[in-house]
Amino acid sequence: MNKITVCNVRELIRTTEAGILNQRRVLELVQELGEMAKTYPGNSILMDLRDTHLTAGSMSDIVEAVMKAQSFQELHEVRIANVVPNEASRLMIANRVEGLMQHEGFTFKCFTDSESARDWLDEA
Repeated sequence: MNKITVCNVRELIRTTEAGILNQRRVLELVQELGEMAKTYPGNSILMDLRDTHLTAGSMSDIVEAVMKAQSFQELHEVRIANVVPNEASRLMIANRVEGLMQHEGFTFKCFTDSESARDWLDEA
């Protein structure tokens, strides 16, 4: 007997970054995602940052990026999944970002694998 799984199919904005992720690039990425959310309202967002090396990440960097995201109302209206490398230093930063994003009213969650992120995005 075959196992049948029913999956929700939703529209998804997906971005995959690789290489150095400095603060300038983080802010550009937030800008790009905000513009995409305006263009495609209601679509969930999946950011895959596993192939990046982060040079930003201080608390002031995080606050600046979250405040930039605040300027896009459309980002408050969608679920945002952030997939990061499974490394202690990156998870610590990801947890700070997640906490601040949620505090500011975003539906935002960090993951270390894209399958879990997709499952969470499909829950809504």
